[in-house]
Amino acid sequence: MYKKSRCELLSVLILYYNDRFHIKEAVDSVLRQTKAPSQIIIVDNGSTDGGLDAFFSNPLIEIVRLDENYPLGFARNLGLERVEMEFVAFLDSDDIWEIHKVETISHLLEIPATHYIHSNYIRINDEGHAISSGLADGLEGLCSPQHFRLDEITIGPPSTIVGRAASIRKIGGFNDSFSASADWDLNQRMSRNYPIIYWPQSLVKYRVHHNNLSKNVNLYFDEMTKSITGNFYSFGIKKSDFRYSISKLNMIMAGELWKQRKIRFLKYLIRSLLIDFRVLAKRLTQ
Repeated sequence: MYKKSRCELLSVLILYYNDRFHIKEAVDSVLRQTKAPSQIIIVDNGSTDGGLDAFFSNPLIEIVRLDENYPLGFARNLGLERVEMEFVAFLDSDDIWEIHKVETISHLLEIPATHYIHSNYIRINDEGHAISSGLADGLEGLCSPQHFRLDEITIGPPSTIVGRAASIRKIGGFNDSFSASADWDLNQRMSRNYPIIYWPQSLVKYRVHHNNLSKNVNLYFDEMTKSITGNFYSFGIKKSDFRYSISKLNMIMAGELWKQRKIRFLKYLIRSLLIDFRVLAKRLTQ
């Protein structure tokens, strides 16, 4: 049940697709907040597992159902249209908020200059046990050049994000056609237009398992290439930074594939070196 203390500025948007083993824990982590949000929206992105059946009778939750599975960006935008509060917080159905997340950042929502917040997090396995810490540090300010380079200091995963809804809408929301890179693409455009706030305390448990969309490396590579290239042409990014980012993307792919698929690993590694050798040089000196 909701606590008496409420955050009247905040909506929560949860994206769901066939994840019935995790969704209850995710929703409970919102309902049990020490300072409760005023609106909870779940977008059912064409699920067939009946995982949301238990929530249809809950008057605190609005469920938006799609008749088929659409790209993640499209589904998030549909949910964004239903957001009534000034800010929207995102939560993936397999992640968990710490019980004090909303209360911790609620004072930031009252500041007119606040547009986009992300926080630290911890990684958990499928059983919910902590396996590693999240960000050693997080990007802040107008940080799109740093974010574009795909370096280790970055913006946290979507379940750490709280954004001003009007600001997200103003820059066009999510890319309707993206899934694996929809969040990175939005972060890049937000960090170009608005100062980012980083909260160093861990406020989210981010679940790492075989169903993570980021594990679909082919989709990730294709969409990230389109996003990086689109930002390069749209915003006059220096060609050297563009080459560095494409090289870094290929290096990331090599890192994902080196244990299982040796031939593809070599393909991406060689491509990274040919595009910009600085990426490997930096990796070797770290």
